[in-house]
Amino acid sequence: MKAEAYYPYVKHLREYSQSEPERKARFILGNFRRFPKMIEGYESDWKIVVTAEKRYNTLHEMGDLGIRVQTSGTGNPTMNKAIFETELDNAAGKRDLFSVVKGTDDPEQHIREKMVIADMKDDYSIMKNAIHRLQEVDAEVLLHYIRMEKTIQEIADELQMNYDSAKKKLQRLRKEVIVDAAENIRCRCERNNRRLFGNESI
Repeated sequence: MKAEAYYPYVKHLREYSQSEPERKARFILGNFRRFPKMIEGYESDWKIVVTAEKRYNTLHEMGDLGIRVQTSGTGNPTMNKAIFETELDNAAGKRDLFSVVKGTDDPEQHIREKMVIADMKDDYSIMKNAIHRLQEVDAEVLLHYIRMEKTIQEIADELQMNYDSAKKKLQRLRKEVIVDAAENIRCRCERNNRRLFGNESI
């Protein structure tokens, strides 16, 4: 079975990977407040799946070989799990990742997933940088709005302008950072050459 048949997070990662830079930028800005938690969730799902597949496949292989699974002795399952989770967290390059996903159902697939998650982290930083390239006052106004800390009316009152003017200002600022971020995301995509999922079936 392919991973997508079981794990919804794979579909989300593939959709993000296949999106054009401007769509990525719009998605990040539209979900700016919760985007870090979204990434955290995808990464947590990835770890759970990798760990579970390795555990199941190891036990299955031992059973096929007629090896009795030890339930007691000097081994420390808690320590072993902690060590493996540390390896998962610290794996950066493809070589490191391959060593930790070895023994899963589809190691190459899990490497692609992890690299998309890394790209999402980079793209979020790119968006933050684009916002902070605005004038300081404009950056603060936009951040208050996209973090849902202030309404358009509250921003209008603070800037001493009418509602429509404040709305147009926010639209202009959003467009400016989307264009800026999309260009840098495009450069990142071209440099990394990571259209990881393409048209292949996951």
